[in-house]
Amino acid sequence: MLEKVITIINATAAPGGDEIVNQLFPNLWVFIAHIVATLIILGAIIWFAWKPTKEFLKKRKDVIEKNVVESKEARIEANKNLEISKQELLDSKQTAREIINNATLEADELRKDIEKKAKNRAAFIEKEASENIKKQENELNKKMNSQVFDLALDAAEVLLGKKIDKSENKDLVDSIIKDLESTKLKEE
Repeated sequence: MLEKVITIINATAAPGGDEIVNQLFPNLWVFIAHIVATLIILGAIIWFAWKPTKEFLKKRKDVIEKNVVESKEARIEANKNLEISKQELLDSKQTAREIINNATLEADELRKDIEKKAKNRAAFIEKEASENIKKQENELNKKMNSQVFDLALDAAEVLLGKKIDKSENKDLVDSIIKDLESTKLKEE
């Protein structure tokens, strides 16, 4: 078809116009050779440059996507670990509070128990001392009564001039001692 166009142009052209037409339209075989060479060069560029570049870009895209997915998973895992750590910290604080409260309660109970034992011991010692004092007082009173009795008998013997039997006059002496004690208590 190109040849028909060229022949039509040649027929209508003025003399010397063949040269212009030849310059505008190259030789068909040269034109085909140029197109084939261009296609070969484009094929070589696609084969040696575009495909490896495309594969490299695909691999790079896959690596980036993989890194994005891994970073999302790592972030999710880190958040989960953070929540677990926060919960463990709260649990540890609660346990520490409970231990402190229990220790405080136990210390209070121990203090109260020690105070109670000390009070009981003091009361026991006081009671025992009081009983010992009363016992010693009673013993002293008995000794004193005995001495007063003996003294009264001796005084009565001296005054009456005769021997007095202790058992016969015990009632008399006891009443005298009671009178003396009551008089002594009134004076104090």
